[in-house]
Amino acid sequence: MFWTVVLLALLVALGGFLAYYGDLQGRRWGKKRVSWFGMRPKHTAILITILTGSTISLISILVLFVVSAPVREVILHGEHAIRENRRLRKQRVMQEERLKEIESRNVNANQNLLQTSGELEDTEKRLRAQKAVLYQTLQRLHGLNVQVAQLQKQEQRLRGEQAVLFAANRRISTQTSLYSTKYHLLALKNQKTRSQLEKDRKQLVALNRVYGIALGTGRVLGSSYLAIRQGRIAVRRGAELGRAVVPAHSSIADVMSVLNAMLNRAGSYVMRYGAAAGANNSAVRIVPKNIQTTSGMKTLGEQDILNALAANLSNSVSDNFVIVSAFSNSIQGEQTPADLSAYPVKPAFRAGEILAAARLDGSQPASVLAQKIADFLQNQVRSAALQAGIVPRVNPVTGVGEIGTFGPFALVQLADKAAAMGGILQLRAVATAPISTADLLNSQNLQLVCVKNVPGIADAPTH
Repeated sequence: MFWTVVLLALLVALGGFLAYYGDLQGRRWGKKRVSWFGMRPKHTAILITILTGSTISLISILVLFVVSAPVREVILHGEHAIRENRRLRKQRVMQEERLKEIESRNVNANQNLLQTSGELEDTEKRLRAQKAVLYQTLQRLHGLNVQVAQLQKQEQRLRGEQAVLFAANRRISTQTSLYSTKYHLLALKNQKTRSQLEKDRKQLVALNRVYGIALGTGRVLGSSYLAIRQGRIAVRRGAELGRAVVPAHSSIADVMSVLNAMLNRAGSYVMRYGAAAGANNSAVRIVPKNIQTTSGMKTLGEQDILNALAANLSNSVSDNFVIVSAFSNSIQGEQTPADLSAYPVKPAFRAGEILAAARLDGSQPASVLAQKIADFLQNQVRSAALQAGIVPRVNPVTGVGEIGTFGPFALVQLADKAAAMGGILQLRAVATAPISTADLLNSQNLQLVCVKNVPGIADAPTH
């Protein structure tokens, strides 16, 4: 900076010198009356003055260009530096605006974080409350276990009393005929006591079965209870809200009728879990979809989606079934967003076909057999159904896929039958009616049977 100022000062001084020297040369040549190119001496003197000043100025600029690097940079890159400075100023302004926008977003994010932290604390409080409720439930289950133990002790005591009565009966039989009336009275009392003992024994066996099933499924029930009570979720994402079969060769109007009826049933179904009706007077709304067209992106509303699906399924050469499922989690008091999926109906099992088979030991207690039958349904039968293409139903509360339902009383009855048969048995799941991929397994199309004396019994499924 210092040398640049010095050089500029010298340039100013040089300008004064040029003015003086040029005027001196002009007067000098003017006095000599020199004429160049036929011009008058006066004009020649003026030309000499101009050329002298220009030449000295050019030489001075070249000297400064060579000697001073800053002056050389200004001459060579001055205009580019000015333009670059303007561009950088604009870029700085844009960066400052973006920085302000990012700071604003950070403020909003911090506010959302604080709100989320508050909601998390509330959720933790509710979770602690639910843990307390679960602990109380486990205590009640323990109390039931204690009651079962007491009933077992009571059964032993009653058996002892029955043995005493039998002994008394034998002693009375040896008495004379004078005591025949008393003997008959005691025999009648003994018969009533044995009848009461038999009733108590059956009740105790039933309690043992219920206790065994409750003990085997206690964890599942506890987790389901927590899943229901955590938060305020009414319907979970992916839960099936309904399904319907569209027959082959149906018209668009018939398909629309089937779809509307299915959506009405789905709306009534989710309202039982706390969902509420929306602007379309239904507790279920189809989520809009964005599609790419030749003219750009286009949003399809609920009616557009239904019309497109009806046109796709109409006049089909085979049956199809449609499933309406929850698109996302929905809390209580709001409408449930849903999505539609269509699948072709294909045969899965023929009537009389064995879905799966397993080995069963009939000498085990009925409670153990009931649990093994339940495991057989959950593992082998479920695997066979999924391999055959049956689309499972997702439970709206637990979010677990289910391939059907089978009543617990039927399992207990089958366990009693297996225990009565005894020995090594083969447990079979047999289709009592044709089953397609649109069907769920239940007592209407599936039967569990136990077969004895089957050669080469294997645990592997037969399907």
